[in-house]
Amino acid sequence: MLGGAAPSIVGVLLLYCFASATERRDFGARLVRFRNIQQVWCALILLGFPAVALLGLAANAWLGGAQPGYKGLQLVAAQPQLLIPLIVQGLVTGPLLEELRWRGFALDRLTRRWRLLAASLVLGIIWWPWEA
Repeated sequence: MLGGAAPSIVGVLLLYCFASATERRDFGARLVRFRNIQQVWCALILLGFPAVALLGLAANAWLGGAQPGYKGLQLVAAQPQLLIPLIVQGLVTGPLLEELRWRGFALDRLTRRWRLLAASLVLGIIWWPWEA
């Protein structure tokens, strides 16, 4: 888990080393200011991944691929109290560890030089080898 958190830790350290006090306050406020997220984006965030996963399973079945095992779903169906810890674990080990490095330091710097789309594409090019 520490290895996965290392880039975010570095991103926050870079932010605190190279950003002004105003930028650091803004970053801290953005971490906890959820009311600025429009409801449509919340729905997309919460439903997008399951929808893409289901479409992938359907495409796999349609193309004649072997269906994956559903042991995890069977476990959650048998013990629904496991669902909340699994969701929290998925958020903590996935997006939360990545967002601090990209949104906390890199994207803000890139958008000073380029428009958001170009900055996002540059960041994607930087991020791609890291995740590959």
